[in-house]
Amino acid sequence: MDGTVGTWKGVGMRIMMAMAVGLLAAAGPGAGAVAAQSVTLAAGASSYDLAGTGTSWVASARVDGALAPTLRWQAGVGLFRYGSQADRKVTLIMPEAGVEWHPPLPMVPLYLGAGVGYAAQSAGQEDDPTLYAALGLDARVAPMISLRPELRVRAVDPWVGTLADFSLGVRFGR
Repeated sequence: MDGTVGTWKGVGMRIMMAMAVGLLAAAGPGAGAVAAQSVTLAAGASSYDLAGTGTSWVASARVDGALAPTLRWQAGVGLFRYGSQADRKVTLIMPEAGVEWHPPLPMVPLYLGAGVGYAAQSAGQEDDPTLYAALGLDARVAPMISLRPELRVRAVDPWVGTLADFSLGVRFGR
């Protein structure tokens, strides 16, 4: 990889990280029109095919807010660790931003999501753009708490590697 491409990838990763941190900060009181309406914390297992294959853990923190009655924006950051083919432990930090569509189904609190992000190795060795699609449920268990089982499929350095996250989240807020 030449220095120019690596420089642009590093700039892109920093921009995505800044966006994720900014949107997480928007979850606070008095944040204005962009203020998040909820925060989701999730963890689970991820099946991966990267520089090695297998299953490992994944965790994430996300904020979201309403754009329209059935459409929400979402931003956050994920953390994933796996073993490479060279028996090296690799940690990925994955800031992402996207949208969720909540179809008006009377008995099924289903949502579909899509977005973009970055996968950056914690050691700063390599970073790649990502695309994701999500399918999940947003099941209210209390007035301000939902359980969110989700499948999130992520293409890393589209279409070189993949992650399929099976997670359970707890959403706090509207």
